[in-house]
Amino acid sequence: MASVKVVLFDYDGVLRDTRELLFSSLEKAFIDLEQPVPSRQEMMPYMHHHKHIHGQFVEGVGLEKFEEVYFGHVYKGLSTVDLYTGAREALAELRGKYKLGIVSSANGAKQEIEAQGLGKFFDCIVGGLDTTEHKPHRAPVDRALELLGESPEHAVMIGDLPTDIHAAKAAGLQAVIGITTGLGQEDELQKAGADHVIAELNQLPELLKEIEQK
Repeated sequence: MASVKVVLFDYDGVLRDTRELLFSSLEKAFIDLEQPVPSRQEMMPYMHHHKHIHGQFVEGVGLEKFEEVYFGHVYKGLSTVDLYTGAREALAELRGKYKLGIVSSANGAKQEIEAQGLGKFFDCIVGGLDTTEHKPHRAPVDRALELLGESPEHAVMIGDLPTDIHAAKAAGLQAVIGITTGLGQEDELQKAGADHVIAELNQLPELLKEIEQK
């Protein structure tokens, strides 16, 4: 098997825990827009992108207005979001061994990563504004590889949602890793095609060694 040169990360649900923020921001947006508030269980299948939440649950309010209200609440709460325990340590361990990149659907990914002091770990950051197509489309993954000057057979990606898995698979990466720290469940990630599923980010360095030894 080809050597691993690149490790790509989704951001939310992998490096930082935004689950409570995203759900509470949606609930506040529904109230502000005078919409019925669905349960979190009802919202869960559509949480991979806010446009799907809008299409499924919002009536009589355009997407642009919904985004304005929803993201207003998200941005107010971002300063309260913590990195997952061990995230910084795992990145530090991997930094000298691989090229590291972010592939996120968050529009403000670059600014938010810099604000949390993580910019020094990454060789590229692809956010929601950097491609016209978003995950599960392969375009953001392709863009990251282009910026890094590497081919997909030398890259792996880790994500917490089926959309991450689908994008990485479509791009033809050497291995695709699911993680259950975010919104995705193990069975969902496996069904989407994840080659491996881990429960904590601190398992990643050892898994990468195993992948390279195959």
